[in-house]
Amino acid sequence: MSGLSVSSSSSLVYGPYANLPQDMIREIVSHSDPMTIVKMSQVCRAWRAAFPEKFWYDLSDTLGVPRVISSDGKPRNLREDFNKLYPITFVSGEKIRKFLGDPVGPVPPIKEEVFNMLDKLDPWESILRLKLWEPRKKIRQTFVLVVDYKSIKKAIDENSHQDLQDMVKPIESSVHSSSSSSTITNEFEKQENEDEIPLTFPNLVTLCKHPLRGEENGPVFAEIDRYILSNYNGCPEETSVFLMRKCVVEKNGDSFFLEKERLIADKGFYITSLKVRSLFDAICILSSGNCPDNRNLSTYAYTGYMGIAWGGRYVMRIGNFAPGFGSCVLGCSGGRDLDSFGVVPCIQGGGSCPTKGI
Repeated sequence: MSGLSVSSSSSLVYGPYANLPQDMIREIVSHSDPMTIVKMSQVCRAWRAAFPEKFWYDLSDTLGVPRVISSDGKPRNLREDFNKLYPITFVSGEKIRKFLGDPVGPVPPIKEEVFNMLDKLDPWESILRLKLWEPRKKIRQTFVLVVDYKSIKKAIDENSHQDLQDMVKPIESSVHSSSSSSTITNEFEKQENEDEIPLTFPNLVTLCKHPLRGEENGPVFAEIDRYILSNYNGCPEETSVFLMRKCVVEKNGDSFFLEKERLIADKGFYITSLKVRSLFDAICILSSGNCPDNRNLSTYAYTGYMGIAWGGRYVMRIGNFAPGFGSCVLGCSGGRDLDSFGVVPCIQGGGSCPTKGI
C-alpha cells in the first residue's frame, strides 16, 4: 500500500486505490481480518473517511460483537470501542456461527461502566500470580466477553442425527370445529420455526456432539450428572452479554462454596452460571482442543447451585477436561473441598435477563 496520499480538498484515497469509490474500498478490505481493518482506518484521514461510523456499527452486528451504550447519551467512537471489544469477545456471534449454528437476534450493547472496568486491575491477579515482580494484569487481559444467545438456527432434517431431530419440536396446529379452515396446518409457520433451537444447557450438550467444525478436538463433554442434565434446562428470554474471568480464582481447599461466593460478591461480581461457563469451555475446546478448566491444572469451576436436592444445596461444577476425554459436569454439596475447586467471577454487561444468567 505504498504511495498513498491525501488531497486536502478530497477524502479520496490515492495510490493503488486511486479514484475508487469508498464503498468499493470497503468491499476490498472486508476480506481482511477485522483488526487489520482497524489498523487500515488509522493510517490517515482518507482511510478513516473510508470507514465511517456506520461501517463499525454494521461490522459489530455482523460479527456478533457488542457495542457500548453511553451513560450520558453522547455518541461514542465506534471504531475505538470495536478495537477494544473485538479481541476479548471470545464467544461472539462469529464463533457461534462457526461451530454451532446461526445465532438468532441482535447482541445487546454493554453498559459504559462495564466497558470502563476493562482498564482496571484484576482484583484477583495479586492473589494468584507466582512472580510478584511482574506487573499486575488488567481485566481486559484476564477476562473475556461471552455472548449468551437465546437461540440458534441450524439446518435439521430427517437425515440429521436423531438427537438433533429431538431438539426441534414441531408446532402444533389448533383445531376448532366451528371453522372449516381451522384444520389447515400453517406450514409456513412450521417451516420458519422448525430449525430454531433454544440454547439451553441440554441442547448445548447435543450441539457439541455434532459441531459444524472442530469435531476432531472433541469430545467437549465426558461425564454429565443426570440430575443436572434433566433439571437444568432454563433458557434466557433474550440474548445477554457477560464479562467473565478466563480462569478460576481462590482454589482454596479450606472454604465452603458460600464462602467462595461471598469472596467475589464483595468485589461486585457473582459466580458464573453453568450455562455461560459451559458455552465458553465448549468454544475453547472446539477451536483449540483445550480449555482453562482442565485436568493439567486440576481445575473445577463452581457454577452456582440448582435449588435443593437430597436435603441440601446441589452445587454444580464443570472441569477436569482432558483431550480426547472431555469435561465433567458434576454436582456436590458445596462443603469444604479440594484445592482444585474454585469460582469464576462474572458480571452481566448487557441485556435485561436475570442478573445471574441462566
